[in-house]
Amino acid sequence: MLNAASARGFSIIELMIALTIMGVLVALGMPSLGSYVQTARLGSMAKGFYTGVQMARTEAIRLNQPVDFVLTNTAVAPNIQTLAVANTSGRNWVVRYTDAAAAVQLVEAKSVLEGGGAGPAMTATSSSSVITFDSLGRNAANRADSIDIANPAAGLCDPAGPVRCWRVAVSAGGQVRLCQPALAASAGDTRGC
Repeated sequence: MLNAASARGFSIIELMIALTIMGVLVALGMPSLGSYVQTARLGSMAKGFYTGVQMARTEAIRLNQPVDFVLTNTAVAPNIQTLAVANTSGRNWVVRYTDAAAAVQLVEAKSVLEGGGAGPAMTATSSSSVITFDSLGRNAANRADSIDIANPAAGLCDPAGPVRCWRVAVSAGGQVRLCQPALAASAGDTRGC
């Protein structure tokens, strides 16, 4: 037999108050969650490009010959290594080299849409549509190159703002790094460009 003192639980009023408080907290957190998701997607896209550039450099050293990293909008398909049209705002990339018989060989090709991380509003803009690494892993053009990844529809790139944008930076010496252009490297922040 239960008496009133042993009956435990929530009244409907207590439940409604708890749900209202949870609703307010979720509503306050939604803008932050949206910015976090956009920043994470940009980071995923940037890591995809970083992987491709680093692969091109590694293959150049391994094969002891020049290897190209090509940005393209050509769809990834068979013979992409010869069909790819270089484009400084390409959303796909190809790593390729020319063998001793003058045939273009494919190392790897990827679309940034693989994995669903990149949205249609995300952009990649490069200083060069083709980055070639020599047999020592240096940038064959002897210049610094970069690929900037942003999402203009989500907001400006700002460390204190809603979205953090990324850059894949390639030095003339061939060093490849992933950094955030909005952060000042001179301030000692290693994430800055």
